[in-house]
Amino acid sequence: IRLHAGQQMVVGGDLNVHSAEWGCPVDDQRGTSLNDLMASSDLLVCNTGTTPTYYRYNTQSIIDVTFARLRPGSSVRNWAVLDDVNSDNNHRYVTYEVVDRQSLLHHPLLSHQRP
Repeated sequence: IRLHAGQQMVVGGDLNVHSAEWGCPVDDQRGTSLNDLMASSDLLVCNTGTTPTYYRYNTQSIIDVTFARLRPGSSVRNWAVLDDVNSDNNHRYVTYEVVDRQSLLHHPLLSHQRP
């Protein structure tokens, strides 16, 4: 992350940390440390809601986290846990869209400019 400082990126994974920043009911020390690292790297949490990303017969939690650093006008939208799709493991699939407003404004099929 630090090697690519200033570049756009989306980073996600099974991080096994807990923080209210991404919907966990409690924080742990690793979650606090990760929040500090991501904030110092200008990465924002993309997770929304409180749907668990991990299920096991006796527990569930939100331990799969997505962060992004995008240029102004871009955003991560519609982040969601696909709890109705079987992933063949205890983690649920996560989906999201990266929207780049600049690209949309300059896309030839979406532009209102005449040729």
